[in-house]
Amino acid sequence: MASHRYVQQVAAPGAAALLGGVPRLRAVAPPRTAALPAARRWPAWFLLIAGIALALGSVAGGLPTTTAGATKMLDAFAPHLTDESLARLDGDVDAIARFGAAARAEAAAGRLAAAPRTVDYANRSADVEANARELLASARAAKPDVDALARIRGLSTLPQLLLLVGIALAVAGAVLLRSRSAPPRRWATAAAALCAVALVVHPFASGLVAGAPSAGRVVDRFAPIMTEQQVVRLQRDFLALVGAVGEIDRGTTVRRTPEIRAFTTSWQTVSSDLASLTGAINDNLPDYRRLASTNAVLPVPGGTFAALPWAELVLGLAVGGAVLGTRRKVLP
Repeated sequence: MASHRYVQQVAAPGAAALLGGVPRLRAVAPPRTAALPAARRWPAWFLLIAGIALALGSVAGGLPTTTAGATKMLDAFAPHLTDESLARLDGDVDAIARFGAAARAEAAAGRLAAAPRTVDYANRSADVEANARELLASARAAKPDVDALARIRGLSTLPQLLLLVGIALAVAGAVLLRSRSAPPRRWATAAAALCAVALVVHPFASGLVAGAPSAGRVVDRFAPIMTEQQVVRLQRDFLALVGAVGEIDRGTTVRRTPEIRAFTTSWQTVSSDLASLTGAINDNLPDYRRLASTNAVLPVPGGTFAALPWAELVLGLAVGGAVLGTRRKVLP
């Protein structure tokens, strides 16, 4: 209530005449006015801090490079992991095994004395076959998870999306903290609500919930083959094959058994498949390492990528709660 008092004139007909026409004055209470409610400030602070954290987290640790590299790696391996390609690789490995068995038989019979490169391959053929089968087994085991990861829509642009949402949330929070006029506050609240919807809907609409856990399994499945040592071993095996086949094609020092003749005839296809797969492994080693490193940042089952869709969902629900909080008022 105000400290000063209102006065009201009260003039009675007779009293006015007796007092010389001067009306009497009586003090009255002022009219009551409703107290203006103040907006809650914690939702604005939450939006500001959450937005900054999300924007920084989307670029921290090289996440944009990791997702772009993962997409590039998936694209590089996709042609080699189709059912048709895996069946053809099975045939290549079987052909290598038959050629190795024939070379070993010729060496044991003493018929390769004038063919040193073929002898060298015969001595290494068992290891070459084992390496090829191990490579094929790892690739086949990784296929379901590679396919699941490749089905995530917009994987390479995920960090940019999170960055934009984070910036929008931070700006909305700053506007709500500083502005007292209704229009800017309405726009800021609407923008924060849209961000909340995006964070809740995106993990399901993009396939992130279903596909993100596959990232950790891809890392594990590819671990035996995505190493520099494996690349060197495959290159040495390939060079040993090239030397033996070249020696057989150039002269008559090696008896052309049916198995040897069949392999040299199919060598162009076999060599093309092996060279292409070895090249895909070698070219994508840096991308694989970044994916493995990023996925190991969070020590949770499945790694960082498995937790990412649920972190989005929780943050979206929290932002939605903060938006509802901005609609409530607190009385002073």
